[in-house]
Amino acid sequence: FYHQRLEKYFSLMAVVALAITIPMVLFGPSLLTWEYLFGPAYTEAGEILVIHCWTLIFVFLGNASSNYLIAENLQKLTLYRSLLGAVVNIGLNWWLIPEIGIKGAAIATLISQALASYLSYAFHPQTRELFKMMSRSIFLIPLIKAKAN
Repeated sequence: FYHQRLEKYFSLMAVVALAITIPMVLFGPSLLTWEYLFGPAYTEAGEILVIHCWTLIFVFLGNASSNYLIAENLQKLTLYRSLLGAVVNIGLNWWLIPEIGIKGAAIATLISQALASYLSYAFHPQTRELFKMMSRSIFLIPLIKAKAN
């Protein structure tokens, strides 16, 4: 029952993140370049917005997973995943910003957030089930199953 509720919570977070991300990906860049808001000088900002919006999924799921880590007395892992995310983000920024500019910073943020808030759970035996629940939620599998029943 506990894991079912947790998976529903992850699904809710994934749906909310996607409900924000998808419209922003579709309409955000054109709104930024709309002459009454910012104008064509902000074309590159639209591309960066799209990359950052995909980060929301991992931010929402990462925040939801913090509750699980506290309930399971695994708070120590929060420190480790945060350090992992910070080191990866710094390294990717150091590499990508000189190569592709500000888009590199957005890509570094997306990758480091995905690693720290999602993929890192696959490597620890006590959080592997959490990784599986989050994976199902990202692909909306619990919602698809519920609708089929």
